[in-house]
Amino acid sequence: MSALDLRRDRPSPGARVRAGIRVLAWTAPVALLLTFSPQIGAGAHAEAQQAAPGADESAALPAEMSMVARPVAFLSHQREIAYPMEFVWPTAIRYLKVDRQYEVSEKDRDSGYVLFNFPHGSTSGTGSLEMLETTDVSGRKAVRLMVSTSNGPAHLPHTLAEGILAKLRAERGQPAPPPPSSPADPPKKDEGDKDQGGGESPQDQPWLLHPNGDE
Repeated sequence: MSALDLRRDRPSPGARVRAGIRVLAWTAPVALLLTFSPQIGAGAHAEAQQAAPGADESAALPAEMSMVARPVAFLSHQREIAYPMEFVWPTAIRYLKVDRQYEVSEKDRDSGYVLFNFPHGSTSGTGSLEMLETTDVSGRKAVRLMVSTSNGPAHLPHTLAEGILAKLRAERGQPAPPPPSSPADPPKKDEGDKDQGGGESPQDQPWLLHPNGDE
């Protein structure tokens, strides 16, 4: 074979460039697929965990996988009711069971608490009443009432406290008036003052009655 034939069979520079473009067009999608494949991503996540062992793993997980159980938040309302405990306790029990038709699961009069369940949509919620005997600022017997609920609307504790108070007023009337205050002791009169003018009377001073000394 002559040198001319060798030069004729050798591809031209333009043909080599076109062949390189065709190879790149075939290999580029494969490279992208390997770069973003789950195996490659998992390997990168493992390398990141090795580089930062104290990092929070839940931050790299999807949202549905990083969710954890959280404690139930209770809503509460507290107020002072100017009725004695012997009125408040039975009225509160009847209000929950009769008026609201809630299930009273546990109660203790001596400890002053009531546990109850109430429906809330397709689920159920729990609640509690705590009652403590006290005295209000006017000196009347009173009860400090605290209502706590879960899985219910935010206004439910306030609504229950208002309902118990309204039932007390309907059944027992208005709260008792404050006890009368003890009257103040009148000021003591000075025993040395025998009259309003003070000093001695003319009978105690005879020289004032007879200035010349004649009787």
